Amino acid sequence: MSRRSPGAPLLAVVLLALLVAGPADASVVKSGGFSYVTKPFEPPPNTVRTLVAKCPPGTHVWAGGHYNSGGFGESLPRHSYPYDSGDAGTAPDDGWKVQTSASEGVVVRIYATCAEPKPRYEQGSLPVAPNAQGGTSVDCDQGFEAVSGGTSGNRDLNEVKSAPDLGFGWFVAVDNYSLDPETIETFAICIRRERFDAFDNEEVLPRTQEGHSVDCPAGTRIVGGGVGNAAQTTDIAIAASRPVGAGNTGADGWQVYLDNFDDATTYAFSVFATCVKPLN
Repeated sequence: MSRRSPGAPLLAVVLLALLVAGPADASVVKSGGFSYVTKPFEPPPNTVRTLVAKCPPGTHVWAGGHYNSGGFGESLPRHSYPYDSGDAGTAPDDGWKVQTSASEGVVVRIYATCAEPKPRYEQGSLPVAPNAQGGTSVDCDQGFEAVSGGTSGNRDLNEVKSAPDLGFGWFVAVDNYSLDPETIETFAICIRRERFDAFDNEEVLPRTQEGHSVDCPAGTRIVGGGVGNAAQTTDIAIAASRPVGAGNTGADGWQVYLDNFDDATTYAFSVFATCVKPLN
């Protein structure tokens, strides 16, 4: 359990180092056949931007995520999803995109988990009524299991759930804050190998931000992860969802932060990690 504060000394030191260094290139950590990409940004304040972490040449995206240096209510990610760069293929295998906004001075980090084997990319669509929440599962073909997924669409919709479903697909849900019906694009990234899951439960108190992490089982590497909750409310937002410890044997896992904008209700949520044995 951990609650972030934008004034925390450690975050201040990290943020200062990033600002002194100026815009940073993406970093890549290699472990277990995976390339874990991290790309930092400092987007214009309070403006929705789509930020990208590209996979290294010769690799394909398996999962992705996002994190920010702010605290409660200081960053509002809308969508998180794999993308196609317009290369010779049409599969969304080239990296990870996140549509988000952030307060002034907040550093946003985008993550991509990449590897040489090419997974299968399943896509669908989801119509969502005005001022409502909609959800759906994106199924993998028989013999495949989903290790990640996401949504892409209008900035008036927020991705609020993204996690493995009860079968072998990926469940996503969004809140539609607009006065019009909207349709989003949905994704699942599927692999033909055994997936090892880890999950744990946490609660987020009213008007606070709460974070929680889960570790992969021993002998496996983190691929993707996400968050699920049973709440049918527009007061929950995913502030961050990312791999942690990637490349450090025995420390791989997934971390999520949720913002609860409700004034009185505490909400429960579950954090998931999808892991596989090393590829090499």
